[in-house]
Amino acid sequence: MLLLLRVRVRVRVAITTIILVLLLITSTASTTHATMPPRTPLSSLSSRRGGYSFFSQSINVPALSKLGRVFRDPSLVVPRYNVKRLKDLDFSVAKSMGGVTCVIFDKDNTLTKTYSDELHEEVVDQVQEAKRIFGPEAVAILSNSVGSSDDKGYAGAALCESHLGLAVIRHEVKKPGCLTEVQQHFARATARIVAANEILVVGDRLLTDVLFANLNGMQSVLVAPLCTRTDHPVAVIIRFLERRLLLPLVQTWLALWRR
Repeated sequence: MLLLLRVRVRVRVAITTIILVLLLITSTASTTHATMPPRTPLSSLSSRRGGYSFFSQSINVPALSKLGRVFRDPSLVVPRYNVKRLKDLDFSVAKSMGGVTCVIFDKDNTLTKTYSDELHEEVVDQVQEAKRIFGPEAVAILSNSVGSSDDKGYAGAALCESHLGLAVIRHEVKKPGCLTEVQQHFARATARIVAANEILVVGDRLLTDVLFANLNGMQSVLVAPLCTRTDHPVAVIIRFLERRLLLPLVQTWLALWRR
């Protein structure tokens, strides 16, 4: 019993350490987000690099403020569903068995490559399937880049909508802190009040997508990133720490507490 207690404590310390490292990286790194190729209007918003238009992406204060909740309850970063690819997710089962009526997709590395405004070939059929099952008005994109407070005049959101054929939710507060904007969007789109537990959130990040869903009583789905070669180096590091260290440790800690 004493040995088990010691293991629990050590795992919890490791979890806390990783969260602190993630907090340090997120709060000190000056990250950028590439939007679209320079043929788009967004190219006028900023300087060009490597054939893409970049604008500064501000520090995600809501994510930092919510990390305290993760300290107290690490299970908040455990997804309800964990699939390798979007094609492994059965939307019809989510609707019939899980009561899902609306779907939110993250954009970068979930539907598109980072810095791209085209649906990745791997997800085209699944996006169409989601629109068929739930209705196009009940499927939307929620991104911490396009449609966020970093997107000047929501030009990126409008461009993304025209290219991807999906609504982009506008939100001043970033994930994981924008439940009000999400519910307001679906209330307008579906002409009814949508409860949080009816919303399925699909994304590739634990501390934004999964945490956002779990904090607010929504249903979370973690998918593998589509492509990391074009991703921002800071995002690659954070995702590695989340997936390879934080999630396995939290799952181990939860298993130990069940004993």
